Amino acid sequence: MPNESESTHPSLAHGRGHEGEMDLKPNRLKLTWLRDICREYCIQTRVQIREPLDQVMKRFEQSPELFGVLLYDGDRFVGPLARATIYTQLAKAFQRDLYLYRPVGLFYEYQATEPAEILSADLSLTEAIERVIERPASRRYDPVVVEFEDGSLCLIDVRDLIGQQCGQLTHAINEVENQRREAYWAARHDRLTGLPNRKYALERLESAQISEQERALLFLDFDRFKLINDSLGHDAGDELLVSIARRMENILAPYESIDLPGVKDTEEAAGPCCSIDSPNARVTPIRLGGDEFLVIVDPIRDHEEPKRIAEALLRTMGEPHLIKQQSVTSTPSIGVTCSSISGADAHTLIRDADTAMYHAKSEGRNCYCVFEAAMHAATARKAEVEVALRGAIQNRELELHYQPIIETDTGRLKGFESLCRWHHEQLGRVTPGEFIPIAEDAGLIDQVGRQCLELAAEQLASWRSQGLVDPNLYISVNVSKRQLLVPDMIDHLERVMANADLPCSSICLEITETALGDNRVPVTPILKKLRRLGYRLFIDDFGTGTSSLTSLHDVPADVLKIDRGFILQMQRDLSYTAIVDAVINLARNLKMTVIAEGIEESAQFMQVQTLGCDAVQGYLFSAPLPADKATALLAEGKTFAPQDMAA
Repeated sequence: MPNESESTHPSLAHGRGHEGEMDLKPNRLKLTWLRDICREYCIQTRVQIREPLDQVMKRFEQSPELFGVLLYDGDRFVGPLARATIYTQLAKAFQRDLYLYRPVGLFYEYQATEPAEILSADLSLTEAIERVIERPASRRYDPVVVEFEDGSLCLIDVRDLIGQQCGQLTHAINEVENQRREAYWAARHDRLTGLPNRKYALERLESAQISEQERALLFLDFDRFKLINDSLGHDAGDELLVSIARRMENILAPYESIDLPGVKDTEEAAGPCCSIDSPNARVTPIRLGGDEFLVIVDPIRDHEEPKRIAEALLRTMGEPHLIKQQSVTSTPSIGVTCSSISGADAHTLIRDADTAMYHAKSEGRNCYCVFEAAMHAATARKAEVEVALRGAIQNRELELHYQPIIETDTGRLKGFESLCRWHHEQLGRVTPGEFIPIAEDAGLIDQVGRQCLELAAEQLASWRSQGLVDPNLYISVNVSKRQLLVPDMIDHLERVMANADLPCSSICLEITETALGDNRVPVTPILKKLRRLGYRLFIDDFGTGTSSLTSLHDVPADVLKIDRGFILQMQRDLSYTAIVDAVINLARNLKMTVIAEGIEESAQFMQVQTLGCDAVQGYLFSAPLPADKATALLAEGKTFAPQDMAA
């Protein structure tokens, strides 16, 4: 050990220490955060705060005298603490600042044989506590070096610590802490919305595992956000996310107060803190990324509270946002779970809430579902189908079936509606009702739609080359609203038609009335452009959406297809016959052709024929046919005579 008289103290400074850089005394004073001591112990043993605190105090009690326990209250150090008050003071610090990145800590020192041992020491927290020793009275006021967690050093005069402002140390620590505070906040908050992020959520949920109080988690996904983002631009999407975040904060604010047995106030109810400036809110909104958000409720008042919060979010989050001078609506689908259902593990809670959210989407969106264990099987199936669907698109495994569209008066085949079908080698037949929603959720619907357009054009070109169809026969293809809004949709369509050497009028595009009635992102300008290029437009499932007569007038459609639901009800309720009659007359006045879907019985055909419907399709005439059977039907040249259809 170097002789003390030969050692010189560096000037008061704050800098990185390395071996040989400073001539330091062998006795050092090191700063350890109470947070780290308690957190390491608690997470490893899952016990309450009192036990690790007792462990720390036990070390101090083993010393005949106590020196170096100092608490920093924000602008000065308080200490040395009287032995009688140490436990109380440390207990308060543990309760208040266990997970804060502010310098509430204890100082300890140990005898080193060489200065380099201190600078290069790599001690665990347990080892550090074990090395706490009494400082000799003769050395009590010697200058010491504080070594920070990041390895930086600061030389201070111990006399400044006792009863006075610790100017140099305060300045040095504040400098480090300000940098740490900024880095900590940035790492745990979303830059766009300012809400806590995924890292914060995981730390918060993990730290709550030691608590016996029950917590809940809500997982929110905002419907049609991608559609809005793609159509109005990413700036508008960012603005919408910020608006969603502020609205969530306002909705959740009234739920912050709590009155639980044994809990004095919100700060204590919040449990260990992850924030820097203040304790955690009991109800905390979090942005995971994209349009996905969480709400942590910790602790819950009762098992119904998460449902009440979900209902409050649904009531208000669906109201329009003013984005880029436009009224935009994006409703949430919400999954809910509690620690009593999913356990305390953070990743499991998030996974189960996410699973419940997808069930809410499958039930119609703009609703919430509470997690149940049986949902895992459905989630696994969905994931399996999504993976297989990606492969099917890549390998062009999707196929089209063709349902004949028959002219009512002549029985002549006017065209086909193409319907996407998929048979997987392992999964078997996967229905459109299953894989189309999965394609929409996974962002694959545009690829599915494009492949259907390509298959339809290729098939019609093949029939034409074989001389099986006349030039007026068409194939209609269902097109989603999201597909219409893809920037290069028209360019892709033009390439498909050019490659197949087909006129634009031979491929008709079907869009649902629901898509037309959604004014949040209008498609009318796109439809008008398609119409100018010569493509024929069908309005599908008319009667199921909310489009107004004005929007119907504005859409340059050629054909109106009456939804099968009205056809099924006509024989049971005369009012439906009146509705179908009104729709046919409306379409005639707008110079549109009318096709009745879902004709399954002769009586239904006779009714729509009497009302003046132009064309029909349904199982009365033919089920959707695979390409080879549709080819055989064309080769046969069959005509569906009216008397045969009405028989």
